[in-house]
Amino acid sequence: MNYEPTPSGIVSRNTRALLAIRRESISDLAEATGLSKSTLNRRLLGRGKYTVDELALISRHFDMAPSSLTSPLFDEAAA
Repeated sequence: MNYEPTPSGIVSRNTRALLAIRRESISDLAEATGLSKSTLNRRLLGRGKYTVDELALISRHFDMAPSSLTSPLFDEAAA
């Protein structure tokens, strides 16, 4: 059975990987984006979909286009 990740799942995986690479925490991301830690935790755990504004804020923090976060950046085995 093939698993097809949802767009929100891809964003969450990419965001967690980028945080790890940069050695940043969810608190760091929350402070940089102005999003609450609880909102970020919910999104990263797959509880709710990302809004366009949330994608823009997160992608700006990582200095990338929002569309980059919605595409698989990392091999699933590496994430």
